[in-house]
Amino acid sequence: TESAAILAETSTAFSAITARVPAGASNAIAAISTSPDPGSFALLSMNDGAGPAAEFGINNAANASNVVGINTNGTGAGLSLYHNGSGAASHGAYLQTGGTTEGSTVFAVQQGTGRAGQFQITNPANNSAALRGYTDGTSNAGYFTIANAANNTAAVFATTNGIGGSAIYGQNTAAGNSIAGIFENTDPANTYPAVQAASEGAGSVGVRVLQNPSSDAGGMDVIIQNPSTAAPGLDINHMGTGSGVVVNAN
Repeated sequence: TESAAILAETSTAFSAITARVPAGASNAIAAISTSPDPGSFALLSMNDGAGPAAEFGINNAANASNVVGINTNGTGAGLSLYHNGSGAASHGAYLQTGGTTEGSTVFAVQQGTGRAGQFQITNPANNSAALRGYTDGTSNAGYFTIANAANNTAAVFATTNGIGGSAIYGQNTAAGNSIAGIFENTDPANTYPAVQAASEGAGSVGVRVLQNPSSDAGGMDVIIQNPSTAAPGLDINHMGTGSGVVVNAN
């Protein structure tokens, strides 16, 4: 620092450098680097003390601008964060929204052909979830929507190559009567089932109901709630040479 072009130092409660623009479209501080060296920063902020390295704020309630704007036409990331600390509360990024705002704490928009968001763990010994949604409120912990009627892909697609693991696992830990999973078709003209299962393996192709050995409940309930329907409670269509239904009672 002793070889810097400008050295400002203070031991008071005031800033070593104060820049102010009372009017106009000028910048209070402009930092520009024209060096071709990738190690040359236009602005470098370092704190060897106990406070933050930088803080940006808007103190005008009528200001609709962003606190920080980042723009690049290069091939690198618009923002890169790296955290080398330790501890459960030592986050790579911590974002918080307060007050009466109804906006999202994180809002990502992708105008190109890539993903709007990706979360990835590269440590094979990491037993944490790559993404977790947690809420103390009254709405969903996660909500996914496809707003394109021509899109026939799944709103949520889960895959795993872990042996013995499930692609989707739902668990209800409530103390009262609750359901671990609900699937519903809301279009009265929809003739497709709410749930469809397929398997390319040699095991059970459809659905297996596995009862807890300590439970006295039945294996499956089929409830028809429309008193005027003539549809069967159970419809089995077998195109092979085996039995349509096999019942074993041990």
